[in-house]
Amino acid sequence: MADKYKEYSIKTLEDALRVFYDLIINVTSHLIKYEEYSKELEDFICDCLSNKKDIVGAKQFENFDDKIKYRQMMLLKYIADEQKNSFSYKNLRKVLKEKKWIDYELEEDVGEILNSLLLLRNTIFHNTHSILSAVDEVNKKGIPSKLEKILTPSFMPNPVVTTIIVYYKLEHVQSLWLHTQKRMDMYKVILENMKMDYEYIYKQTNPTGKQIINMSKIIDNQKVEFLKIYDKRPMCALDPRTMHTQLSMAMQKKKYDGSQECFDNLTFNVFDPDKKE
Repeated sequence: MADKYKEYSIKTLEDALRVFYDLIINVTSHLIKYEEYSKELEDFICDCLSNKKDIVGAKQFENFDDKIKYRQMMLLKYIADEQKNSFSYKNLRKVLKEKKWIDYELEEDVGEILNSLLLLRNTIFHNTHSILSAVDEVNKKGIPSKLEKILTPSFMPNPVVTTIIVYYKLEHVQSLWLHTQKRMDMYKVILENMKMDYEYIYKQTNPTGKQIINMSKIIDNQKVEFLKIYDKRPMCALDPRTMHTQLSMAMQKKKYDGSQECFDNLTFNVFDPDKKE
C-alpha cells in the first residue's frame, strides 16, 4: 500500500501536464533567485573594482558561491536529472515522445545544451573517479621541466591535511560571475522550450472558454499564460505551503499509508487543526 505513493504514474495528458507544471514553476522560481544572486555578485565586483580591492575574504566570496551553486543544483535537478523516481524535463520529454504526445525533436543547439547540463549535473551530484585521476595528472605533469629528473610525485597517507581557503583574488570572483552568465543563458533557453512543449501538450486537451484569476484577470483557456505571483505572506513553521515536503519524505520512507489518521500525524494537518483535538 505504501509503495504506490513513491511513484507518480503518467497515464493521461492531464498527468503529463501536472508533472510539467511542477517542473516549470520550480525552474522559474530557482532561475529568478539565480539571476538575483548573480546581480548581487556583479554589484559586489563593481564595488571591489571602484575601491581597488583585489583580494576578498573567503566568507564574502563563499556566501555568493554557496547561494548560486545551491540554485544551480536545484535547476539541474528539475532540468536534467535522470534518476529513477525523479522527474526532470529531460526524462519527462522521453515519456512524452514514447506516448507520441510530442512528435518533434528539440533543435540541435537546444539538445546540446540539455546534454551538457546532464553532464554538469552528473559531475556536481557525484564524486567522480576522474577527480582523483585528474589530481594524479596534475601532480605528474605539473612538475617544472627542470625538476622532472629529481622530483617524483607520491601520495602521502599521513598526515591527513584539509586545506581551508582564507582569501580569493578578485579575478576568481569574476570567473564565478562569468560562469553564472553563461549558465543563465542556457537555463533560459531550456525554460522557453519547456513552455513551448507544455503549450503543445496543453492544446491537445482541446481547452475552451475563459476563467477569472484573482477576481480581476481574465484568462483565455485556449492560450497558456505563465504568471508570477509574489506571495507576501511570511512563511512560518508547519506552513501549509510546505506541508507536501514532509509528506513526500514519509512516502519515500514508506511511512504513509493513505489514511486520514496517518496524514494528520505526519503533517499536523494545519488545514484542519480541530482534528488534532
